[in-house]
Amino acid sequence: MSWKQDLDQVGKDPAAGARLLLVVAEYLRRGEVLPSVLADHIAGAFEVVAAKATEEERVTMLGRELGLRRERSGRPTKGTVEDARWAEVQVAFSDETPWTKANIERELIARLKISERTAAKLVKALDTWHDERDAEHEQFIESWCAVASPEMLEVFERVGDVLDHDEAVVMVKAFHMRESASPGSD
Repeated sequence: MSWKQDLDQVGKDPAAGARLLLVVAEYLRRGEVLPSVLADHIAGAFEVVAAKATEEERVTMLGRELGLRRERSGRPTKGTVEDARWAEVQVAFSDETPWTKANIERELIARLKISERTAAKLVKALDTWHDERDAEHEQFIESWCAVASPEMLEVFERVGDVLDHDEAVVMVKAFHMRESASPGSD
């Protein structure tokens, strides 16, 4: 069986995943570049695993993503907000796919092999995550503005006209760190 056929069997035949790892090892030992589809498979597995919060999740996901474990049949795989964030980044940086919630859902369905309903729930959870993050940013900006000098407020106002919200928060934090580190600061 060729490695391309093994790649098609990932998630269905754990032996195929093991054979793929042997193929990758051969390429690495010879110092050769992996075929792009095989490199994408391995890199994608590593990215998904690295996004997991706990050691147990990472170990479980590594076996699944590398194809060393058979996918559960009959039950859709549940995803996480981190999976939805990954899909959002994939869509955002795609030259072919415009950023829409529907395209994020499609990316999740393709990657995780989940139902449309589960993908929609993940995108909704992603929206909640964004809302919470935005609230934290707003809270930080408000607390910083309460203690910032008039000059710094003027700079921030000008920067805010040019940058988007996330960039403005980064800028405020940088100013805050600079002011905190300057001699004579509290």
